[in-house]
Amino acid sequence: MTKRPEPPNSRLLASSSHDQTVRLWDPATGTLLLTLEGHSSLVDSVVFSHDNRLLASGSIDQTIRVWNISTGTVCLDGYSEWVLSVAFCPDGRFLASSAVDKTVRLWDRSTGTLR
Repeated sequence: MTKRPEPPNSRLLASSSHDQTVRLWDPATGTLLLTLEGHSSLVDSVVFSHDNRLLASGSIDQTIRVWNISTGTVCLDGYSEWVLSVAFCPDGRFLASSAVDKTVRLWDRSTGTLR
């Protein structure tokens, strides 16, 4: 396991690992709720949105993905460098990401485009 952030309400726990997945857990029972697959390498960063509806993941496969937690579907898919960190803005409209190329990028979550 590489990361384990908790969302603001702590009803879920996310873990990422070298197996290219993100897993969502019930921290009270330890039950695995959902496995998110789609990265092709180590997932290095995961973060919940402030409203707990979305989870962003960044990978050394040079992609970020924003997942709808309810459905497990990808809402945003992008990047072109090894992603080190992802973070949602408080209102959830934007996602910031940093990468090994020493850039910070701001994504418009509704359109999937760079700002």
